[in-house]
Amino acid sequence: MTANDFTRWPDELPQLEELIEAKLSLTIGGKALLIPGSHLKLVELELTTYGLSGRLMFWVVNDKEHGGTQEDKLFAEFVKPDLIEVSLSLLAMRPGEWEPEQKNVPLVITGLVSERMIYDQAFYEIGTAAVMARLYGVRFTDPAALKWQQHHPCALYTDKTLQDVLDEHKGDKITLNYQSQVLSAKRPQIFLGHTVDMPGAPSFYDFVIWLCDRQEVVLTYSYKDGSYQLADEKPQPGEEMVRIHTRDLHRVWVRYPPIPRFQARVLNAYTEDPRTQATQVTPALLPLVADNLIRTPLGADFDARATLEGKRLRTPMPEVRMAMAKLPLYPLRPGDFIDLRKDPRWDKVSVALPAPALAEQLRVVRVELALRAVDPDFRVHGGGDKGGFRGTMQVALEPVSETAPALPPYVKPVYPRMVEGKIVSEEGADDEDTYQIETAEDTKLRRYKVKLPLFAEQIVKAPFEPSTLHGHMYFPLYKHARVLCALSFDSSLIRAQLDWRVGAPLPDEAQGNHLLMGKKPESSVSVRTVYEDGKPAFTIERVSDKDWQIVQLKEGFLRLRVSEKEGDGTSAPAGVITTTLTVDKKAGTKLVVENPDGKVTQTVHLDGTQIKTEVKDDQNTSTITQVAGQITVKVKDFLLDTETFTLKSSKASQWQSQDTLSQSSQKDFTIKSAAALNATADADGTVKAMNLTLTAQSAGASV
Repeated sequence: MTANDFTRWPDELPQLEELIEAKLSLTIGGKALLIPGSHLKLVELELTTYGLSGRLMFWVVNDKEHGGTQEDKLFAEFVKPDLIEVSLSLLAMRPGEWEPEQKNVPLVITGLVSERMIYDQAFYEIGTAAVMARLYGVRFTDPAALKWQQHHPCALYTDKTLQDVLDEHKGDKITLNYQSQVLSAKRPQIFLGHTVDMPGAPSFYDFVIWLCDRQEVVLTYSYKDGSYQLADEKPQPGEEMVRIHTRDLHRVWVRYPPIPRFQARVLNAYTEDPRTQATQVTPALLPLVADNLIRTPLGADFDARATLEGKRLRTPMPEVRMAMAKLPLYPLRPGDFIDLRKDPRWDKVSVALPAPALAEQLRVVRVELALRAVDPDFRVHGGGDKGGFRGTMQVALEPVSETAPALPPYVKPVYPRMVEGKIVSEEGADDEDTYQIETAEDTKLRRYKVKLPLFAEQIVKAPFEPSTLHGHMYFPLYKHARVLCALSFDSSLIRAQLDWRVGAPLPDEAQGNHLLMGKKPESSVSVRTVYEDGKPAFTIERVSDKDWQIVQLKEGFLRLRVSEKEGDGTSAPAGVITTTLTVDKKAGTKLVVENPDGKVTQTVHLDGTQIKTEVKDDQNTSTITQVAGQITVKVKDFLLDTETFTLKSSKASQWQSQDTLSQSSQKDFTIKSAAALNATADADGTVKAMNLTLTAQSAGASV
């Protein structure tokens, strides 16, 4: 409801004229300054169930320096930036109309000043433009509206109640009372994201009103003690009722608020549970709808939202409006209850009560009062607190059965807000890039723990969604990963990862790509592509402490290596046999096995023309070289140990020894030639046998 809702219909409001005892006090810096009521020239009040606003104008005479008796002691305090508290009391002076059973109770309003104005009244009759009086003006409001509208906190709370949060921000001028299970329930997360850089800059006051609207919480301001109550239901009438004197009322009418003609729908965009639920209180004028689009995997959340939207969609009850002919003898304040049915004298003053007033008790929800002094000139005042005023007053009432909370307009808080956080994982050591995804017992949602350094390293829980990866790729966020976290009022979501893990970045000149998996660089698998001489080189590398395997692919080149990581990895470390397989389109294929402890290196090299096998230590080298038409063996010692052995050649063959040549047989030894047999010795020759027989097939043989 706004001021414009107070439609002056069916005609202009009647003018009331009263002698009013007004008492005005301004408290500045703990010092109370009293203003005579007769100096008050303007009073405008707008009182609602959730708070108030008003405007006052008054004269203060300052003629002591020019022979007068009055001094303006307000000015020096008024211009200070100190907070000003206003207390205003208004009492209609019609003692002949008071009834014995009623107490003489004034309308008392208190508030905090939001704006100030001063007008200096010059006086030329003494020959100079001396300031003989000042016209002061103030705008004021209830404490919460003044303080919280300038309050834009950005704060995070975990495992707190909304009551805890409100208490932390109420300050010393705001008193809050609670009768709400909604506000007293502990919540995993409450986030206030109200900073002045937001669109429209919604304040903490906007947040409180939005919260009441969203949670169906009733905010009530008490005009008796200036406190606020937040409850799940509206206050109900007790035994105390406010009476209206029949002569104070001019007219009563009924306002029927606009009726919602649409369906309120809640739509769930979650693919595994797409649902739409509609609610309407009257036959809707289809296709008019008010849609609420959400995305949640939790059926309970969808049902709760649908229930809430159903509660918010009500047919508003009619309002009873009253135009006052006089300032009521008994104050009317929002939150008061009236039963017009108990006064039988309405017909005697030609007031016909409308049906809503005859049906049940009424609750005052709004009072609008505008008064101006009969003579606004500063020199016309009789002193004291009594003065004549003219003005208008109207009151809005609702049936006590109305349940819809009355709330002021507000700017809806903007969510989510982006903050940085770090992933928390209790798996493994602190220097290991492990991950930990928990499954909530109640919702079964998979979520991370995210620590937010900005907010005292509090931890929120964000559902696990692979939103930045393809569905084929499973790369959970690792410990200490810097992430962008989207904070909403009561939930969080990880939007992006903000940095590279240790060991993942490559030099810019390499123009490479790198996929690093594992707990840490010393326990990982790396897949990377870099450019060498303008050509791509691909490497797969596995490291587990010192255990090391690597596959390298370059231009016309492939290498496989199994070893331990030590130094630059170009030589084998002690105690480890290292195997390296290299495939090169120019140099061929080479297999190298290194044994540092035995100081032995074994190499097999296939270069496209020959196969060369080499074994060497620190003293000896043996090689076998094989080409298409020849095999060459170079070795210090050659041992052939076999059960049978056949040596066969198709052409002339030689067996040469640069030193002694011995042949022996444990059984028969036969030398046979299909042609001539020649045996020659450059020195002595010996043939020794147990029996010796020499046979020749033709004559001429000699021995």
